[in-house]
Amino acid sequence: MNRKIFLAALGAAAFSAQAGDIEGRVSSVGGQPQSGAVVRIKGTSLQQTTDARGHFHFDGLTAGVHTLEVETGGDRETREIEVPESGVVSINIEIGVQLAQVEISASAFGTRELDLAQPVEIISRDELRLLAQPSIGETLSSQLGVTATWFGPAAGRPVVRGLTGSRVRMQQDGISAMDVSALSPDHAVALEPLLVDSVEVVKGPATLLYGNGAFGGVINMNDSRIPEKAPFAAWSGMAELRGDTAANERAIVARADGGNARFAWHMDAFSRQGDDVEIPVAAESKRLHEDHEHADEAAGGDFVLENSDYETVGGALGASLLGENGFLGFSVSRYESDYGIPGHVHPEGEEEETAHGDDHGVRVDLRQTRYDIKGRRDNPFAGIETLKFRAGYNDYRHDEVEDGVIATTFTNREFDSRLEMVHGPLAGWRGAFGIQLNRRDFSALGEEAYIAPAESESLGVFLVEEREFGDWRAEVGGRFERQRQDAEGFAARDDDAFSVSGGLVRRLDEQQSLGINLTRAQRIADIEERYANGPHLATLLHEIGNPGLGKETANNIDLTWRKRGDGINWTANLFYNRVNDFIYLEYTDEEIDALAVARQTQADAVLKGFEAELVLPLLADAGTRLDLRLFSDYTRGTLVDGGNLPRIPPLRFGAGLDYVSSQWTAGIEAVHYAEQDRTAQHELPTDAYTMLNASISWRVFHYHTDWDFFLRASNLLDEEARRHSSFVKDLAPLPGRNFSFGIRAGF
Repeated sequence: MNRKIFLAALGAAAFSAQAGDIEGRVSSVGGQPQSGAVVRIKGTSLQQTTDARGHFHFDGLTAGVHTLEVETGGDRETREIEVPESGVVSINIEIGVQLAQVEISASAFGTRELDLAQPVEIISRDELRLLAQPSIGETLSSQLGVTATWFGPAAGRPVVRGLTGSRVRMQQDGISAMDVSALSPDHAVALEPLLVDSVEVVKGPATLLYGNGAFGGVINMNDSRIPEKAPFAAWSGMAELRGDTAANERAIVARADGGNARFAWHMDAFSRQGDDVEIPVAAESKRLHEDHEHADEAAGGDFVLENSDYETVGGALGASLLGENGFLGFSVSRYESDYGIPGHVHPEGEEEETAHGDDHGVRVDLRQTRYDIKGRRDNPFAGIETLKFRAGYNDYRHDEVEDGVIATTFTNREFDSRLEMVHGPLAGWRGAFGIQLNRRDFSALGEEAYIAPAESESLGVFLVEEREFGDWRAEVGGRFERQRQDAEGFAARDDDAFSVSGGLVRRLDEQQSLGINLTRAQRIADIEERYANGPHLATLLHEIGNPGLGKETANNIDLTWRKRGDGINWTANLFYNRVNDFIYLEYTDEEIDALAVARQTQADAVLKGFEAELVLPLLADAGTRLDLRLFSDYTRGTLVDGGNLPRIPPLRFGAGLDYVSSQWTAGIEAVHYAEQDRTAQHELPTDAYTMLNASISWRVFHYHTDWDFFLRASNLLDEEARRHSSFVKDLAPLPGRNFSFGIRAGF
């Protein structure tokens, strides 16, 4: 008996000595986790489906070489893995799903990027982890054709091809962000970048699907607050801690998701706070210093951007009922932010005090509660493939506080909704049509309430059709929109806008395409353009609107050449946009309370330029990649009758090295911003500068938990950098040398 026990124990020990584990993660190129991928070990019956984090795990495998086969979305990869006699082998498998192949929710048909005629940038969750800043504008400011307005770290809206404000529509998961960030550059976008799953940047007119506010482009920020499908695990989650050195930032964010085949839920929460940002030079630029004919130069030493601190908290709860043919879900979210406004100037020569000690600068105290509902039904009735419904309502308020006293209160109660249906093929054409309704009740009350309270509502109907002809894909569509504005003290006004678009894409092969997109789009003047009348200290102007402003009409052409896949990849975009009756602020010779007076007016304008990126593989091995990336973008904005448009970003070009392996990613880039001396009236030139940035991250895989450790260094040269697209560029430079670091756990 003792002999049998001994032999059994010896056999078990021998078996365990020859058994090992394989654990790993399946992701797309760019790091997006691929949940639901099927992983098999060839020659065996072993098979698993990856979970919400793209994970799989095989244990008790015999020592030797095993072949893993991974399949997802029609793509298949194989890897040969050598399993030791004991221990665990960790592997990250990048399936051949390029970011270009990811379906884009900003398209009516979920079309792949390669099949779109319009230029689109897609930023994955893993990229956002390294890029995330307190504002969505700064988070996206390194993307091709995109920069930011910069009003300190907490307030920054994206600038797309030189356009921002109401011309660039900010969307949260398909509908409006419903804040007041379009009214003024010192108003924050009420959304936390750390909780965004992915971002789609649609460049150029996107008015067909999204309406009057999408004249210059769309920033669509996707999240999971309303689950759309059954989770791959009963529950999963993420927690992250991060900080930086320039603002002494402290941030924590957490989320959890779970459910079953019939019910799914989501919850998240975040807190982010930072002190006044360290800057490499005095806040006031030398050009402004000389323009003011100051007698003395700023003293040297350590500098901070006064009154640029911030504190933001928030969270959300969401849930969905799931069925075989769709889902219906609801979420409620809260966003609160208290931040300083750097570069603020008081009228009548009053000196501004800063937010240090007992003094107070100008601050924004923002509160938003938002309610969202979303649903989809597949094959609801004959001829309709998909029916989608999306609606949201928010209660938004922010107080502008001066010297500890509320000076102005902005409120915005807004409802945005859309119903969209995709019909089956008719005479070879597949189409989407729908209706969008928006209603808004806006008010600004107080001593600096420069816009009259106004109610507005709009109704839009749209139709987009697509058809494939062999290697060609055509897309045509139109949208009609009626809008009514009723501002206090003014007669109500009704306007109509009509937009049409046509695009053609030629697929050269499975990895390469050429596209052309033609758009004639109209935009109705916004409330601040028509009804402003008073001091707007964020822009350092006394703004006077024009109730008689008509529509802008843009005639835009985009040419796009893309290549995504093995070997060399590239993007090349050319655009030309002739805008008739372009609305802009024209300076006068008047002053009111020491502020220059500017009036809203219209004139024809042209915006043209390019975006280009070339990615050269220097090293490509199984699971390891080293790429050289070269990139550049440029926008030129002019008035047809002579003169330059204001705040147009300068020529930008750069180069970077990007390394990716199963556990490590690293990169270094240098980006040069040319001098901008093609300035508008009363606008100072902006000096050239070069930003040197680097990053590194290390991922530790475990069957139950992922650990990500990351470090990003920005402005390593401690350069004086000023965004020409910012109203306060000469009063508020970008941060100096900064190190961001953090740890994220996924479980």
